[in-house]
Amino acid sequence: MGVVYRAKGDFSLALDYLNKALEIRRKLEYSGGTVDRSICLKVANSLYDIACVYRDTGNFQEALKFHHEALNIRRTYLLDPSNPQLIESELAIKELELKLGIRNF
Repeated sequence: MGVVYRAKGDFSLALDYLNKALEIRRKLEYSGGTVDRSICLKVANSLYDIACVYRDTGNFQEALKFHHEALNIRRTYLLDPSNPQLIESELAIKELELKLGIRNF
């Protein structure tokens, strides 16, 4: 629902739903005493979606924080460096760094 509200431009409601999804996914992440790879990747997707809302609202610093967290999880569980989700995260971070005037070459 959060991505639907983001697409409609209702960023406050989008963040509410995305944060609820993140909370649920984090609880499931380590259920049963083991790490569930697919749930970890869903946590990364939630973080990425939240970052996009912050970017859309001009809160670039907060967006960058969430994008980095998503990228770290994706790097852990997506071992192929050409995976589209990894590339998507890396590009989103570079875009924000450019907007913020951060130069990381």
